[in-house]
Amino acid sequence: MTTTTRRIKETGSLFLTCGVQHYLETGCLPYSTDEHNSEHTEAWRRHFIAVAWTSHMSGSWGDTSADDAAMNDEVFRAADGGRLLSSWERSGFPKLWIITDAYGRPEAYSTILFPSEY
Repeated sequence: MTTTTRRIKETGSLFLTCGVQHYLETGCLPYSTDEHNSEHTEAWRRHFIAVAWTSHMSGSWGDTSADDAAMNDEVFRAADGGRLLSSWERSGFPKLWIITDAYGRPEAYSTILFPSEY
């Protein structure tokens, strides 16, 4: 089994919140009708999400604080049901969180959301 396949299994199912899905499709943040950054196409927004997600699966925590990153590193190494949080705010993309619960267990799942949706 490749490392990527193993990591996908350890992060479990992937969910996008309604707000993130809406943003991907329209460029509008939740509860807004104005495009957040009109220079970003839908393809670019989807690419950004994909890069953030694959980075999260690989143990990169984006713009997460040093203390939170250290806790993530411990959970990532153990893969015994802990919680991972990565934060991404780059290239004009609004701040995005990726949270994995029960990392490494069969019931694991990950959610991509905006902090305002937490």
